[in-house]
Amino acid sequence: MKNLFVIGLTLVICAGFTACGNDDDKQEVTLPTIFEGKRITQCELTTNGYTEKDVYSYNSGRLISYSEYEISNKETFEDKYTIEYGNQVRISWQDGNDSEVCTYSLNENGFATSAILVTKEDEDVWNTHYTFEYDTNGYLIKITEKSDGEDAKIIEIERNDGDVLSFSYDDSQYTYTYTSNINKGGILPIDNGWLDVEAELHIAYYAGILGKPTKHLIASQKEKFGYNSYEETYEYVLDADEYVKTCTINSKDNVSSYNYTFK
Repeated sequence: MKNLFVIGLTLVICAGFTACGNDDDKQEVTLPTIFEGKRITQCELTTNGYTEKDVYSYNSGRLISYSEYEISNKETFEDKYTIEYGNQVRISWQDGNDSEVCTYSLNENGFATSAILVTKEDEDVWNTHYTFEYDTNGYLIKITEKSDGEDAKIIEIERNDGDVLSFSYDDSQYTYTYTSNINKGGILPIDNGWLDVEAELHIAYYAGILGKPTKHLIASQKEKFGYNSYEETYEYVLDADEYVKTCTINSKDNVSSYNYTFK
């Protein structure tokens, strides 16, 4: 009996080591190549002595950090997000005791199928869950968002030949038109459009795990909520390689110009 007990215990221990070994041996998911050519490294707006700047940093072709800068009166404020890759992709931000960590689960094609965002603010902690669906060509067509204790919100994205035609979120309906220019570099609208839910989704998109970019550069975005509507039009200056050098956004009350850098 004693020998049988020892043998059984040995088998349990070996099984435990095997399980741990299997966890350790899991391979990184191969990410899809959705951005060909140069990658966006900076988007900057400067007006009246105030600068907003988004900076994207890469290592071996992978986005590893994203920073948002606000610069005014010789003061600089930075929010920095870091991106880690493995079986999952993890995007994290921290400022003192406040933090956000969004962890993405990937399918066999390297696209995110779900994510959980854990937000800590002072003593409060809450979770936001996401699921993502794609068409057969790898374009994102549906986002489901559900926070703790709240009803799910669904964004259904209507597309044509890769370009987003419309989507709804909360009480707003968005519609788009496009230029004939190819969207080299895969940039999003300044307000992030259909990914303007949480900053982590915008970052995950540029990390290459939320589907393919729109095929063409956006010419206009119209938002309708209730009886009200708001429209922006986009004008571009392209560089010699036909990447966006400047994007000017015109609305009823404002004109803003953003400068882009690609490498």
